[in-house]
Amino acid sequence: MQPTNFWDHDFPILLLGWLLALLSPTVVNAITKRYSRKEVKKALLTELSGVSGLLVALVYQIEKNLGRLNRETLKWTLERFKKYQDLSTQSELLNPLEKLLNLPDEQLIAASKLMPRNPSITLGLKEIQTPFLDAHLIALPLFKETFQSRILEIKSKIGIINQEIIQARFYFEKSFDSTVNDNNRKILDSNTLSSYNNLSQQAKIAISQMENLENL
Repeated sequence: MQPTNFWDHDFPILLLGWLLALLSPTVVNAITKRYSRKEVKKALLTELSGVSGLLVALVYQIEKNLGRLNRETLKWTLERFKKYQDLSTQSELLNPLEKLLNLPDEQLIAASKLMPRNPSITLGLKEIQTPFLDAHLIALPLFKETFQSRILEIKSKIGIINQEIIQARFYFEKSFDSTVNDNNRKILDSNTLSSYNNLSQQAKIAISQMENLENL
């Protein structure tokens, strides 16, 4: 009876235990890797979603300040405000945009030009921070190459945007320099406008990159 019990009951358990002992490092590593990848990706997407929201607001602020709000920009902004902004503040943000979109083209153009412009727009510009992304670049090998490449593209684009923010702030601060003559002031104004245009363009590219990231 003992040999039968051993082969029928004890031996399969011992064999399973032996196999698990051999496989456990690989199994544990695979489980941990999958868990880490899932958690890191979730946190990355959350942080970059917040960055996207900031950039949408930046694009809207620039276009509004320059009197360039059109139907296309308003639709683009409205769609993303609905996605990124906090629900508790949506009505305050969305209602004015929806009212503008309901205007005929001629009235919309006129309303855009009449909107109060903020000459100190640059004072509100701050560099974009991505602390989680920066701290977890070492974890990128957990992901497919396409995801890794896109993350690095986004990080590079945010770096470009931050440089443009620094430039715009510099030009703005120089505009208060009493030693700048009229000719140089025109150059400063031109450079400031160029920085705003670059910021708006680069921000839209970064937003598109981050939106496509969700499908990788």
